[in-house]
Amino acid sequence: MQYVEIYADDEGVSHFRDVAVESTPGESVPPALPIEFSPFRAATGVGFVSMPPEWVGDWHQPPAEGYVFVLSGKVQIEVGDGEIRQFTQGSIWLHRDRNGRGHHTRVISDEAAKLVMVMFPDE
Repeated sequence: MQYVEIYADDEGVSHFRDVAVESTPGESVPPALPIEFSPFRAATGVGFVSMPPEWVGDWHQPPAEGYVFVLSGKVQIEVGDGEIRQFTQGSIWLHRDRNGRGHHTRVISDEAAKLVMVMFPDE
């Protein structure tokens, strides 16, 4: 598995980077066979978000560091270095650009973009 991290460098310019999820086998519900686990993180909140077609979030920082899972629709994000990526059903990104200009978000599907957001405590 993998996700896209949106982070800010020391000058506050945001960028994308692809991150592979590291996992190890372990038992979950014996006697079932082992499954793969990534490290778990504490979360301060989880919620469902629905953004209508043509919704635009001008340059902004995320409210908290956290994962966003796309359930349906299509979202386009531009970061400070000018790169633009599109996120569709099954995509995951991690918001970490909490300093500087942040990123620009736009719904580019004809349907609402339905997301799940998981927020982490400030470290």
